[in-house]
Amino acid sequence: MQTDTTPFGSAFSQWWGSAKGNEPTRLTEIRKQAYDLFVEAGMPNRKTEEWKYTPVRGLEKASFQTLSSAPSTNLGVSDIHELVGASLPGHTMVFFNGYFQPKLSNLPDVSNGYVGSIRAAWNEDRWGKVVEEQWGRLLDFRNSNPFNWLNQALVSDGALIVIPDGTELEEHINLVYLSTPQDEPTMVHPRNLVVVGANSKLSVTETFVSPEVESSWTNVASSFVLGENADVVHTKVQREAASTWHFAQVQVELAASSNFHSNYFSFGGGTSRHEIEALLIGENAHCDLNGLYMPEGEQLMVNRICMEHAFPNCTSNQYYKGILGDTSKGVFNGKIYVRQQAQKTDAYQTNQALLLSDDAEIYSKPQLEIFADDVKCSHGATSGYLDDTAMFYLMSRGIAKAEAERILTYAFASDVVQKVEIEPLHDLLESLLQQRLDYQS
Repeated sequence: MQTDTTPFGSAFSQWWGSAKGNEPTRLTEIRKQAYDLFVEAGMPNRKTEEWKYTPVRGLEKASFQTLSSAPSTNLGVSDIHELVGASLPGHTMVFFNGYFQPKLSNLPDVSNGYVGSIRAAWNEDRWGKVVEEQWGRLLDFRNSNPFNWLNQALVSDGALIVIPDGTELEEHINLVYLSTPQDEPTMVHPRNLVVVGANSKLSVTETFVSPEVESSWTNVASSFVLGENADVVHTKVQREAASTWHFAQVQVELAASSNFHSNYFSFGGGTSRHEIEALLIGENAHCDLNGLYMPEGEQLMVNRICMEHAFPNCTSNQYYKGILGDTSKGVFNGKIYVRQQAQKTDAYQTNQALLLSDDAEIYSKPQLEIFADDVKCSHGATSGYLDDTAMFYLMSRGIAKAEAERILTYAFASDVVQKVEIEPLHDLLESLLQQRLDYQS
């Protein structure tokens, strides 16, 4: 047994005591195994290469507390729309400080499938077995972010989405996570599990919002399991308060001929870290990851991607852009890993950063690890300031300097926003982009 030297021992002991007897025994065992793995790994520090630019000492000092039950709220559906900034189409699941709120949500009826609270599902025989199987498998990801294991140990609630074979869910699903001030600094650990059957389609968005709070920490994990020829579009919008911490881990498994398209947008959080681990485990699978991160002030935004090609004839693309102002910092660590048997791999990675201030900093680390000999793989990383020639061209035609900077910055970012095809969500992202440009101009 490892000695627990982490700052989360008391939180886990409290959670362990309340979970025992109130959930299936196997899930309680998984919690304990996950926490033991977290303790074994220990808190990451700057000597750990992948955490070199993500200081976590603030997490240790903040004394974050878990909420053992759902707090009450007087919010209505219109309040949620106002906080999100749009009335999103389709169906919505609202989570308030980590717990599902059925009165604020509207769920689709999926024949022979499930869309709802994972907390409710794990006490049902059929869906509880799905949760147990998938969460048990995730314990084997020994190179995972240690906070992924902490999430699995302390998870309070989340979304379970199970789409059966041959089902095209036409209406979009929105997962909205709202954090509000509490009497003491709080941490929430939502965990989502999305299982999409063969020849099925799904579009899902995660939105994280919070009013100005003194301090809180969202540590979210989402797992996507795609069957053969499944098609999933995943969008994430993170705009929590600048006083908060936000850590997120996304794990994706793609079977043969499946497609996973992800669009990530980060505007909020004081320290935010977004990770994606994608594993292509069937021929002709495709994974497309796009991102836009826009830190300002003293914000730190970290992006880490591991794209692992395990089968032949698969394709992937990573396309991330950062716009950094003031004294903010950004990090991009993207890896393409190609196993020996993954011949005919076609994989690309691009990270471009635009610095709007002499004091802004970007750290970019593109990586290729290739063990196959018949592949097409490339990576590229660029960073710099607005182009002087383009600025001169615009200003010579009577456009003021501030407006010229705004036009060029918008042009730099807009192609990522254009990849979002859901009109209300696209319009919201356009609005958020304009708001951020107004601040930085």
